[in-house]
Amino acid sequence: MAEPIGIASGALTLATFAFNSSVSLYQIVKSFQNSKRDIRELKEELEALSNAIQSLQELASKDEVQFEPLRLPLLRCGETCKGFGEVIENCTTNSSKPKTSFRDWAKLQYMGKDIAGFKNVLAGYKSTILIAIGDVNLRTAAVSVDAIAEFKEMLANTTTDLEENRQNLEEHLQTINDKLETLSIQNGSTKEEEIAERKRISEEIDSVKQCLEVCNHAAKRIDEVRTNIFEDVSAAEDAHQVIVSTFGDLISAKRVTAGVKSIQWLGQMPDSALQQLIRTRTVDLSKHPGMEECEEEQAKGHMAFEGIYGAGYTMS
Repeated sequence: MAEPIGIASGALTLATFAFNSSVSLYQIVKSFQNSKRDIRELKEELEALSNAIQSLQELASKDEVQFEPLRLPLLRCGETCKGFGEVIENCTTNSSKPKTSFRDWAKLQYMGKDIAGFKNVLAGYKSTILIAIGDVNLRTAAVSVDAIAEFKEMLANTTTDLEENRQNLEEHLQTINDKLETLSIQNGSTKEEEIAERKRISEEIDSVKQCLEVCNHAAKRIDEVRTNIFEDVSAAEDAHQVIVSTFGDLISAKRVTAGVKSIQWLGQMPDSALQQLIRTRTVDLSKHPGMEECEEEQAKGHMAFEGIYGAGYTMS
């Protein structure tokens, strides 16, 4: 008998749970064939979330440990999608109208949020997953300075949205606590529902805090990852020495010396400028054993940042 999904499960197992839950919710929402904006945007967010999780699954299958900080967010993501799907199904089961005619979307509430609010919760999980993936790729692959700027912007936006969600959840939790204090013993069923809701909200707050930790961790490392440090660099007499970055990375140089009649290029410059310097100085680097590898890394680096998340898939 398979063990139940929980926080003790591995990141890959939890990613699979979150993926299946998001796809299931997508199919539920799609079955209503509703063209209202909120419903369309919810389906789009669910599709984007599923694609992000699928990219995570591919990376975690090769190295699961580096995504361990996502265990709680993935668990809550799966449980949230599953819970909202149950709310929809319960509402339609109790409705006398056919499923395709369901008009009570505006009344749906989950953890104190309507459809728009729930969509924002999903967006927070999606962005956190993409940030975790981006953090790993920034440390293992060459990317352009523009991609780094885009990543920093994503970090800033996601952190702001998560903080807002955390504050809203804490306010809703306080409302539940106040309500529980006023409930009489006779209202046993109502009290049980509120206690269950309080548990969900508390777990969601912990998950949002963990998402913020993932973002903070990525923010602290991004400049370190993209800094080239040159120390104790020397060029012999009458030498040609080229140590440059063509990706616009940050540069730190210490104790750099050059011999008599030597030519030394050290720092950063566009690839076009580097090629022009090579032609001007008649320095033939084309046969250097490392040039082919550098060209391949350069080609990877000029790809748009979204490219490192995978091609994505269209959900049917």
